[in-house]
This record gives sequence, C-alpha cells and structure tokens, in this order.
Amino acid sequence: AAYLNTAYFGSGHYGVVDGARGYFGVSVDKLTYPQAALLAALLRAPEGNNPSVSPENAKLARNRTLDAMLELDTISTAAHSFATATALPSTAAPIRPRTGSREIAPQFADTIVGDLVAKYGVRNALGGGLTVRTTLDAKLQRAANQAARQAAEVGLDAAVVTIDVATGELRAMAHGGDAARLAFNVALDGQRQPGSAFKPFMLAAAYEQGLAPGTTVESAPYDRTIDGTRFQVSNGGGYAGITTLERATWQSDNTVYARLQERLGIIAAIDVAHAAGIRSEIDPVPAAVLGALPRGTTPTELAHAYATFAGHGQRVSLVGTGGPRRIARVTDANGESWRPTAVRVDAIPAGVADLVTQTLQGVVRRGTGTAAAIGRPVAGKTGTTEDYRDAWFVGYTPGLVTAVWVGHAEGGIPMKTQNGGGAVTGGSIPARIWSAYMRAALEGQPIEEFDLDAPKFVSVVIDPDTGLLAGEWCAQRVTSSVIAGQQPTEPSTDCVTRTRPAPDLTGMSLEDARAALVEQEFLDDGAVSEELVTDPAQDGLVLRQDPAPGAPTARDERITLILGDDPFTD
Repeated sequence: AAYLNTAYFGSGHYGVVDGARGYFGVSVDKLTYPQAALLAALLRAPEGNNPSVSPENAKLARNRTLDAMLELDTISTAAHSFATATALPSTAAPIRPRTGSREIAPQFADTIVGDLVAKYGVRNALGGGLTVRTTLDAKLQRAANQAARQAAEVGLDAAVVTIDVATGELRAMAHGGDAARLAFNVALDGQRQPGSAFKPFMLAAAYEQGLAPGTTVESAPYDRTIDGTRFQVSNGGGYAGITTLERATWQSDNTVYARLQERLGIIAAIDVAHAAGIRSEIDPVPAAVLGALPRGTTPTELAHAYATFAGHGQRVSLVGTGGPRRIARVTDANGESWRPTAVRVDAIPAGVADLVTQTLQGVVRRGTGTAAAIGRPVAGKTGTTEDYRDAWFVGYTPGLVTAVWVGHAEGGIPMKTQNGGGAVTGGSIPARIWSAYMRAALEGQPIEEFDLDAPKFVSVVIDPDTGLLAGEWCAQRVTSSVIAGQQPTEPSTDCVTRTRPAPDLTGMSLEDARAALVEQEFLDDGAVSEELVTDPAQDGLVLRQDPAPGAPTARDERITLILGDDPFTD
C-alpha cells in the first residue's frame, strides 16, 4: 500500500490515487480494466510508457499487462478483447508544472519521496506542509543530464553520480538512454559488475602493506589452482614483463593484480573496499580483485568509495544506511527541522589514500583513461567487465567525485559495436561522458591541485613473485621501491637459483678468501689443497682455484682453493 501510494506514475503524479485522477479524472475505485492496466504499465517506465509522451509505447505496455491478466485468468476473454481495443484517453493529462528538481532529476525526486515516507510516514510525507531542501546542485545536474545523452545516441544507457568531497553530499544523479525513463533508479540501485574499477581497493591494500608505486611486479600470463578452483588470467593488450605497480595500474594489468591478491590475500582488498564505503556483498574469491562480485555494486556506491580516496582516507557516510547524504534539511509545518545524520571517520590511512590518488592520476595522464582528461588534475580508474557488459569511469578532482556507468538498464547485454563499431570499454564512452560533464561542471572555477602527503620510499632487492628479500642467488631478483619502515625482512625461499661467476680469490690469504666466499654467499666447505712454491712471498696465498675466476658456478658448487706452500717457511 505504501508503495502504490508513493510510486511515481509520470507527468508529476505520485501515488495511484493521484495517477487515476490525473490521467483519467476518476477515483481509484472507478478505474476500468484498460485504465488500471495503463497505470500498472507506468510503474515500470513512468516516462517511457507515458501516454502524453509515447502513446505507442503506452498502448503496447498496457496491452501486455492485459495479456498477462488473461493468461492468469483474472479477466474474461470478452473483457480482454474490449480493453485491448480501447483507445488511450483522447486527451492525456497534461504534464503538471513541476519543481526544478523533478524536471531535471525525476528519479532523484522519487528517492527523496521515499526518504520522506520512511521518516514521516505516508500521510505526513505526502499530505503537504514539508519544506525539503536537497543536496542536489541544479547546475551540475543539468550538465550531467546533457553528458549522459551521449550514451543514448548509440543506443546505450548511462548513469552519472557526483559527490562533493568536502561534505560527502550527493550533488548530481543523472541517467541517459532508457535508464532516464524507467522508474528503476540505476544510479542508486543498479547492481553492476565494477570490473577493473575495483582494483584501487587492492592497490590501497598493497600500499597499506608497504608496497609503493615503484614496487617491481610481474606482468605475464597467470594460471593457478586456488582452493581447488582454477584462476586463469590474461591481458587483452599483451604483457609488460617486469614492470612497476603504478604502470600496471595505469594500463589496468589483470595479471599483475591477480598476483597481488595471491601475495597479499583478497581479504585485504575486501577490507579496504568496505572501509571506503562499499556495502554490497563481496565474496572472498580471487576473481574479486578483477571486480567479479556476487551481485555487483552501484554507481552511487563506487562514487562514495572513491570519495574516501579523494578525502585523504576520510569517509563521510549517513548513519545507518551509509552512502552520501541527499537531504540537506526538512522543515515541517510546525517549524521543526530534521537533517539526516552523517559521520566522518578515518577509514584508510591518509598516506595510503594519497598514494592511491597519486597513482590514479597516471591513469588519466598516460593510461587507459586518457579520454577523461579535462585540462586540470584528475585521478580515476576505468572498468570494463567480461564480454563488455558494463563499462565505467570513476574519477575525481580535489573537489568532486563522479562515477559514470554505461551499459543496458536491464543488464547483462554485451556492448561490442557501439563504440564506433568497436567494443565499449571504460576508457571509451564512459571516459568521454565523464570529461564532457566535468568540463561543464567546473567551467569558470580555478584549477586546483591535489594536496598529497605521500610517504618516503626505500629501495630493496626482492623476489617479485613473493615480495620477500632476494639473495644473490635468486634468478628473478629485482630492485624495488617500498614504503620506508615497511620493507620486507624475511628472505624468499621460493627463488629459482641461478649460476654466478666465481669470484677471483687468487693472491688472497686463506682467511681472506674464505671471508670473501661468505660475503658473496658462495659455498665455503674448506676445500683446500697445497702446491709447493719456491717464492716465499707466495706461501699461504691462493695460487689457483677451481672453478676458475669468472666461470659459471652453482650455489652448491664447491670452490677448491690451491694454496702456495714454501717448505722453508714455518
């Protein structure tokens, strides 16, 4: 009952009573079959099936409802035939003059109505007397509406959500394509797979455990069996070999991130995601690092979580429900006011959040998100899901965070030809929508730089597979950068050993030769022989060695020392 009394029926009508009177001039109990069926059809698409806007869609949707009624035996065959043949109202109800928020953000307005009903009840919320001020910024909302239409031009749907970094409040919630005409709010409720837009949470977990932008990582095909399940990962754009963590993020390297979750544990990334503001379920499986979630996440959730990075690790969330605040204040007829309570918490260490921002700037400067550039500092991440079903760009300036999703409102449909004949990736249409919108949103405002306080780094020699210290015998040892104070202390036990040139020990005393072997990590098992010499100066010194200096030597290979022995010297 609460739903039917508050749902949006198009043309500014909220609730079935208002819809019946507005469209047909009758009370609910006087509705005919074709009239009731049309109202039912409007629930799914209040503007898309609006008889004033799309009469053909309205009639088709109404008749589908009548067909379902006939199939369920809730209407007779004769009544069905009469109802489907009935014309739409000759003069559909005119669209009411609406407030600015309803005109430019009808789904946002529906959400606010729902919030008011939850707070005040149906009678008080819809009975009049409430003065409601929302957090919506009309300028930003209009710019978002305009930018989102780019998706509609190629037959796709879009959702755009903007959050103010300083206050944590929602400033815009726009839709493009069919998503703009549906009652379903894709921006707020559309659970979609985030793809690589999830990677910054793994990145933050890596930085929290001491890795750095310059930490050396391996980009190569990945194939492991983890807990009995095969996890096979590849890159569509090839492999970089030995690279750095920041470059792998710029290029959205799947294989690097697969290795990160194996090395650090996927729970670390999940913990960061929840701390940042993701409330959707995340299964602790390896594929989560690539954005494979049980039901996905929403554009509003992703924007809210990225706002934590932009806010130096501080998250601003509504108490109880989480997410950004969208009602600024409500005043009732008695002058009493209410404001939803939000709290600010330190969710992620500030230095870690700033390192994420520093790294994500490279995505726009030289990585997969160059199409999102707007001529001012920007940090962000692209996301593309399997078979191109969803595409994302989530990015931020120091003041605003915006998430852009592109796909199909009903979900699960590949987008393989809408990008100029090619597949839709996060770096294509979503990044271009983001750029067009943010340019308009920030027009006339001064350019603002990110104020980052990144930690100091030190260089260490590590095994890139494990991140642990690599000794001289480790074949894959590389010099890497890590956060000072968090460098590894344990040696890697999984290194593939290599051969090394035997050191030149000739001319040394036995004591010095053995010290050199120990220092350079060669085997010292005391293998010594002597050879008579006639020069007293050669007594006790290494004349020769086997293997010879510079010869390839294995870690467990004995180096025999031949010492000079002068029989006339004690």
